[in-house]
Amino acid sequence: MVETATRLDVAVLEASQRKVGPQWEWTIRVQRRGDVPVPIAILAEDVDGGLSLLETWHSRGRATTRTFRVLRDKQLHAVRLGPDWLRFVDKDVSNNARLVGAGDAKAAAVVAWRWSLFVEEIVRAYAGVAR
Repeated sequence: MVETATRLDVAVLEASQRKVGPQWEWTIRVQRRGDVPVPIAILAEDVDGGLSLLETWHSRGRATTRTFRVLRDKQLHAVRLGPDWLRFVDKDVSNNARLVGAGDAKAAAVVAWRWSLFVEEIVRAYAGVAR
C-alpha cells in the first residue's frame, strides 16, 4: 500500500433484505473502486445489535463489485466495512456503511448541488453577468 500513489476507495452500494420462509435473505453489494490491494472486512449488524463478519474480501487491487446473499434468522440493520484503520486511508469514508432501507442521501445532495450550479449558470448567461 505504501509503494503506490493510487487511492483506496471502497463502498457499500446496497444493503437490503427480504423474507424467505422463516428466515431473512440479506443482500449486500460492495465495490472496490481503488487499486490498493488491502483486505476489506464486510460486517453486518442485525436488529438486535449482533455483529457478524460476512467475509474478509481479498482482491488483487482491481476495481470490482461483489454481491453477498446470506440467510439469517434475524433482520439486517446495517452494513459497514472494516477494519477500523480503513477510515484513515479510504478516499471517501461516507459510503463505508449503510443502513437497511436508507436511500442514498449523498447522491441526492450531489444532484441538487449540480442542478443549482446549472441554474446559476443559466441565470448568469441570461443576465449577461460574467464570473
